[in-house]
Amino acid sequence: MILPGSPFQHIEDFDDIFETGPDEDNGSVPEGVIWNMFQRYFMGQILSRPKSALNLPDWTRHVVPVISELRDRYNYLVIVALVCEAKRHSRGKKFTKDGIALLNKAHRLANHPVLLDGPQIDIKTGVGLADPLPKVSEKSTDKSEDLGSHADAQAGNKQHSIPSRSGGMGRANKEWTEIWLQRVRGMDTVELLSPRVRTIVSTVNDLLRCHQDEKVVIASASVVFLDLLFEALCQDVVVMDKKRMIAQYDLSIEVDKRASIIDAFSKPTDMSKKAELREALRMT
Repeated sequence: MILPGSPFQHIEDFDDIFETGPDEDNGSVPEGVIWNMFQRYFMGQILSRPKSALNLPDWTRHVVPVISELRDRYNYLVIVALVCEAKRHSRGKKFTKDGIALLNKAHRLANHPVLLDGPQIDIKTGVGLADPLPKVSEKSTDKSEDLGSHADAQAGNKQHSIPSRSGGMGRANKEWTEIWLQRVRGMDTVELLSPRVRTIVSTVNDLLRCHQDEKVVIASASVVFLDLLFEALCQDVVVMDKKRMIAQYDLSIEVDKRASIIDAFSKPTDMSKKAELREALRMT
């Protein structure tokens, strides 16, 4: 099961992470009526869908390190450079808009290099435009402004562009989605398997080898990253040899079909095998 969901389970969690409550050093943070409006807005963004949509048992946190290869080294250096530059755009423990944008770019690159430009598609032509890094103050080094584009050039990727998503762009737009998914399906295995995608697919395979009747949920706040994972799993020999159903729970599936998928997924499995899986995860 591939499931979109937010890392924030509730507004207090969001507040703790981003420290958006009143601050003596900064009077510009949301307070009073504005803060209430801010809360209501983000409550619409905050999903605990992995827990609410499925009848999931208690879980055990198991951290799997991402193993890189020599060809991934350059992207890692770019990620480090973006994060270091972002830290220059912080006020105390808070990041400015430019700093958050730089961190967002680093996060997309960490997920998959194509996410630097791939999700930003001109739906009129099917081609990306230019990838302007968020404008940074003049005091910043000019080199930092095009790190992502430079990384693409070094990796031999085509130069694509990032127009604003404000005009209905993105996964909620049917035409945009068709172009994006067509691009994802056209990626070969080498291009598709970024370090993080490769690690997730490998982890899923390990679970399925050891526990053939078990079900796996993959959740991420980034639906476009889940699209890449879905394609990687569909191409994976081990997963497909087992003829397993890989379901997506997003706008690409109609409501009635989603409901039947969730119902089938939530049916009880052999609890003795589930207990065995939990014990195996605790031992690793």
